[in-house]
Amino acid sequence: FVTHMGYEVIEAHDNANYSRSILFGYPIPFWHNGLKINYTASDSLSTSLFVLNGWGNTYDNNTNKSLGLQILWNPSNFSTVFNVLHGDEEAEGVDDLNKTVYE
Repeated sequence: FVTHMGYEVIEAHDNANYSRSILFGYPIPFWHNGLKINYTASDSLSTSLFVLNGWGNTYDNNTNKSLGLQILWNPSNFSTVFNVLHGDEEAEGVDDLNKTVYE
């Protein structure tokens, strides 16, 4: 599934902030493979929990899973979103790379 992270979205026709800046592809993955669980606590509060096989990987490259959380608070006249991803993910040439990104 497409990542929940970032101000811009993959689908350009749905993106009022279309720019494809360096921040679009550098710190966050474009997509995930894993489990996503949504919970709506009320009309104004919802959460999502993610258990992921890496960042942008179809197959996990180690035995660790990455975890993500999204909290959406939408009272009557504005909305606020908090996102976080954390995982011990390998990169080419680097072992034991502990990554965390939040926004």
